[in-house]
Amino acid sequence: MTNTAIEDESGVCGVLVICNDITKEHVAADALRASEARLKSVLELSGTGVWEWHPASNAVTFSPGWAHMLGYDDDEIEDKFDSWQSRIHPADMAQALRIVETYRAGKGDIYEAQYRMQCKNGDWIWVRSLGAAVVRDASGKPTKVIGTNSDISLRRQSEEKIWHQANYDDLTGLPNRCLFRSRLGWEIQKANRDHYSVDLLFIDLDRFKEVNDLLGHAIGDTVLREVAARIKACVRASDTVARLGGDEFTVIIAHFGRHHYVAHISQKILDALNAAFFIANKVIYLSASIGITIYQADADTPEEMLRNADQAMYAAKAAGRNQFCFFTRSMQSNALHRLRLIADLRHALKKKQLRVFYQPVSDLATGQICKAEALLRWFHPELGPVEPSEFIPLAEESGLINEIGDWVFKDAVSWSAQWSARIGMTFQVSVNKSPAQFVSRGKNTNWMNYLHDKGLAGANISLEITEGLLLQASGIVTDALLAYRDAGIQISLDDFGTGYSSMTYLQKFHIDYLKIDQSFVRDMATNAGDRAIVRSIIVMAHELGLKVIAEGIETVEQARLLTTAQCDFGQGFYYSQAVPPEQMTALIQKNTKRLLPLHH
Repeated sequence: MTNTAIEDESGVCGVLVICNDITKEHVAADALRASEARLKSVLELSGTGVWEWHPASNAVTFSPGWAHMLGYDDDEIEDKFDSWQSRIHPADMAQALRIVETYRAGKGDIYEAQYRMQCKNGDWIWVRSLGAAVVRDASGKPTKVIGTNSDISLRRQSEEKIWHQANYDDLTGLPNRCLFRSRLGWEIQKANRDHYSVDLLFIDLDRFKEVNDLLGHAIGDTVLREVAARIKACVRASDTVARLGGDEFTVIIAHFGRHHYVAHISQKILDALNAAFFIANKVIYLSASIGITIYQADADTPEEMLRNADQAMYAAKAAGRNQFCFFTRSMQSNALHRLRLIADLRHALKKKQLRVFYQPVSDLATGQICKAEALLRWFHPELGPVEPSEFIPLAEESGLINEIGDWVFKDAVSWSAQWSARIGMTFQVSVNKSPAQFVSRGKNTNWMNYLHDKGLAGANISLEITEGLLLQASGIVTDALLAYRDAGIQISLDDFGTGYSSMTYLQKFHIDYLKIDQSFVRDMATNAGDRAIVRSIIVMAHELGLKVIAEGIETVEQARLLTTAQCDFGQGFYYSQAVPPEQMTALIQKNTKRLLPLHH
């Protein structure tokens, strides 16, 4: 109601009274307050903490539920803006205040933020703050905001757990392929901006599958965890070490043109992985092959870098393993060649491109041919002869070694039977057996049953195995070797002297022959150290009741020195290279009493 005086010439003569009916405004205001009260009650009952904020003055009020969420009683938190701000995690403070100021300026319909708040007991919880303006001024800026705080710690933990599972390897705790790819892309972006180099190391463990198959996945997993720890210890905290899967690891190294540093790190990793692993009362030896590629010298994208590093890694394996190799453009053609060989090898047996050749083994004391070694050869119709050192690892990697190995064994059995009948006594043929064949779960030939079905004794065949098989032998391998022994099949330990030999293994597995690696035989005539090693191996073997076979004999002087050292048997080009079985038959027939060098 408003009053206005009415005047004439004599003065005030009346009063004008104007009355306005504001019942509706009061009703609306009362309704708004009632609605806000109901809203606050509903929100409070939902388990959230309710707050009211007046942006212009920063005046706030907090509900009891807001205080309870942080572990406080109703009257322990003052209705002040600082009561909220002082409890925000320092790492979240800047973003939380930025969101507040943005909303205060009238930008946005909904206020929403997530941050950590400290509870009364000192713990931190994740809070989701959600609010909306119930009153705005003429310019659209909020003058009264009502909202809630809800504890989302469990949800955040769940989200973080899901993110971690999606980006990290469960076994080693290292970044997985997904996070590795993201970080490599990010490093390339930064390298473009800041003009530095990015090196990628692709690390693949040599023959890890044998460890996994022979000793079991539990020990294999423990080895992988230790490998991850050793690699991380070789690099900086700023470098990314990731596990792509299986026994494949990568390292991303950013630097300013110090490629010698990357070579140093690679060698450091090789040395670390060469050290023995002591796991579950077993001593395990590993090595690794490392491929290295450089951004931008070799590649422009993460995909190209990974492909190049992978190719360089295979080049390191082809060069003998346990080394690192930088990517070169020629490796691309080598990688394609490798893929072609694997594809062609799948059909080589069916297309009769594989043949078994035999190299005679002579008794050094008498010169007699006493046995032979079966050696696989691949005659590719377009590429010509393919070296066993090139295609045998591919056969093991692809799983073809089981079918091919059984075929070689059957061929050796057939010729052993024929040659034994020809000379009137057992003629033994040795067959190489890959570690992968020992642990194969496929439908493979039972060699002992096969010999029995052919009416042959176990002595017709001997097995050649590697030291690695013994060093990392599981119960499956141990049982198989003992079964071969019980069947009369003798065991030869190939390339002796090049690995981690142990007298315990030689006795435990009842080894019959040690084969001295040709690397020692080659320089016997000129290297006193090699002569001493060869003599020591022979003496040690004889003390243990083992026979010794020397490989790679090429000269009369080598043969003489080995005979003088009382080596039992020898094979090599001095006597004969590996020949087709028909030619081997002729050699046996011509010279069963004394094997003379073919060039004599």
